[in-house]
Amino acid sequence: MVKRIIFCAFFNILFANGLATAQKGPIGSEAGLRFGVRPALTYRFMLKEGQLAELIFAKSGQSLLFTALYQKQEPLTIHGFYGRYGGGFSLGGWNERLISGLDMQVGVDYYIPVAPIVLSLDVRPWMRITGDFSVNGELALSLRYVF
Repeated sequence: MVKRIIFCAFFNILFANGLATAQKGPIGSEAGLRFGVRPALTYRFMLKEGQLAELIFAKSGQSLLFTALYQKQEPLTIHGFYGRYGGGFSLGGWNERLISGLDMQVGVDYYIPVAPIVLSLDVRPWMRITGDFSVNGELALSLRYVF
């Protein structure tokens, strides 16, 4: 049921703003899905030129994890591609335990020139401080709508 609501809301936003607003690069806000070890919703917005904030909401069973990241973004030599790096923190409950930790992220974004869509591939290592202390990470692909 939740997946249907997210799917319908995503396409409602997509068609309400029109498919013809092609992107040349980062200009505002982006919302979409992140496909990794823990599938998640992702929302990213520009703070100022070359600086972004990203919020990631992951759910597993009855648990929820919130991650906030600050990122620096720079254009690469290939048109439409941008590199980014940054860090932040995580907070939430995972496997019925309260957890918090530090996160880092390094990735590349591709802004599709004929549609308001951005594809992102990134590596996000993390260190969980409370709950079960651990150091781990994930490789993920994100698909976001730019508005």
